[in-house]
Amino acid sequence: MASRILVVDDEPAVRELVSRALRDDGHEVVSVADGKVALGRASEGDIDLVITNSRMPGMSGAELIAILSDRFPGLPLLHIDDPSQTTSREHRVPDDVVTLNEPFSPTSLRVTVEGLLARKR
Repeated sequence: MASRILVVDDEPAVRELVSRALRDDGHEVVSVADGKVALGRASEGDIDLVITNSRMPGMSGAELIAILSDRFPGLPLLHIDDPSQTTSREHRVPDDVVTLNEPFSPTSLRVTVEGLLARKR
């Protein structure tokens, strides 16, 4: 059974790369460019996993993760981060949220996503 994954990233190229890799693995992907839209989409209740970038204008990935964790306990969350950039306090996520560091391979994305989805099942 295909999972529905919400990909949130303000960079179109990254959003498309991640979305394509997930679709190639048979997942249904919904992609959006910002946290506010992501919250609305997640509220529809049919999302199995959310993948978000750290640094986005408006609402950061960390802020999005905090809200999603509060509103949807148990929803798997994957944080994508670039460790070469300074991580300010506003971009830090809780230790229990899985982080995939950039650059990452399609294989590491696949393994991480499947691990998170397996926890939910």
